Amino acid sequence: MTPVAAARLAVLLSTLAPTIALSQGLAEVASSATSRDFIRAPLEMEEAGIYCPSAHVGTEPAPETESGYILLMAGDQRVALNSRTVPAHLGISFGVRIRLAPGSEASDYRMVVLHPPYGPMDITQEIWDPNLRDDWGVRSFQFEYEREMQPGLWAFEVHRGDEVLMRQSFTVVPMADAPEAVDLCFGGTFLS
Repeated sequence: MTPVAAARLAVLLSTLAPTIALSQGLAEVASSATSRDFIRAPLEMEEAGIYCPSAHVGTEPAPETESGYILLMAGDQRVALNSRTVPAHLGISFGVRIRLAPGSEASDYRMVVLHPPYGPMDITQEIWDPNLRDDWGVRSFQFEYEREMQPGLWAFEVHRGDEVLMRQSFTVVPMADAPEAVDLCFGGTFLS
């Protein structure tokens, strides 16, 4: 290898080092976080993962979220990819399909999503009423805006008072680190 080629390679590797370190760091965070995931009665979880975009039927006010609302989705959503690694891509949704066990009493439940800071206020959590019943329903987060697509650990929790009944972790990564979901949901639009 010539000295010029070696210098170019060194520059290239030095520019890639932060990306490689981020990917390795996120993988370590993901492994550690998923070992702390759990679900307790009266909640039941059918699936967790990535959901492809579906039609919205409206919004519901959610003042403790960055946007001030949650999207209401049409139909019976099913997980498209059973993965806890989520690509930072507009339109991708990720979350859980949960319900109250049949015969459980309704209570004051809160959905809490913990995530890296974003937006003008650098918020790190979003809270809304998950409207839990004894039929299955998806509780998810959809990337609507670029500012939301923050890499790192995201955790979905359901709270009843001070008690945490469920935690499901996901790791958001650069799109190139998880192209399968983008290809699946958007018809092969990912370009390497």
